[in-house]
Amino acid sequence: PLYLLLLEIVRKFILIWFGQLVSTVGTYMSEFALTLWAWELTGSATALALVGFFSLLPSIFVSLFAGILVDRANRKYLMILSDSMAAISTVGILVLHLSGNLAIWHLYLAASITGGFGQIQELAYSTSITLLVSPQNYTRANSMNSVVHYGSNIIAPAIAGVLYPIVGLGGILPIDLATFVIAILTLVWIRIPQVRRAEGAEG
Repeated sequence: PLYLLLLEIVRKFILIWFGQLVSTVGTYMSEFALTLWAWELTGSATALALVGFFSLLPSIFVSLFAGILVDRANRKYLMILSDSMAAISTVGILVLHLSGNLAIWHLYLAASITGGFGQIQELAYSTSITLLVSPQNYTRANSMNSVVHYGSNIIAPAIAGVLYPIVGLGGILPIDLATFVIAILTLVWIRIPQVRRAEGAEG
C-alpha cells in the first residue's frame, strides 16, 4: 500500500537525520574541546582563528567540484567516506594527544581534512533529502535539518564545557568517535535512491 511506502521513506529520513544529528553534536563537542585545549596551550587568539581558517579554506576549493562529484557518485558512500575521514582525523588527534605529541599544527591539518570532506558530506546529505521525503514534507525536513546544525551549535559546546574539566580532551574525543560510528551505521543500514543520469541535464 502507498501509505506503507511513505512510512518507510519517512523512517529512512528520520534514521539518517538522527545519525547526522548525533554525529554533528559529537563533532561540535570535539571542536569546542580542541579550542579550549589550544587556548590552554598557546593563549593565542590567532592560533584559534587559524583553526577556523584552515577548516573553511578547503571548502572554497572543494565547492568547485563537489556538485559534480555528488551528482555522479553514490551519495550514501560519499557520506560514509566523509564521516570515516573525519573519524580517522579524530583518531589521529586522540593518539597524538594521549602520547603527548599533539601540537597546534596538527589541529590545522585535522581541520582542513574535516572541513573539506565535511563540505562533500553536507552537500550529499542535503541533496538526498529530496529523494527520501515527499515534496509536501520538504519544509518539515528542512526544519529538522536546522536542528542538526543550530541545535548542535547550542547543545554541543554546553556539554563539552561541562565534560572538559572532568574528562579532558582525551575523554571527549572518544565520545566524538562513538557518534561517528552511529552516523555510519545508520547510513549503512539505509538505502538512498540515486538520481538517474538521464534525469540530469548534460551539455
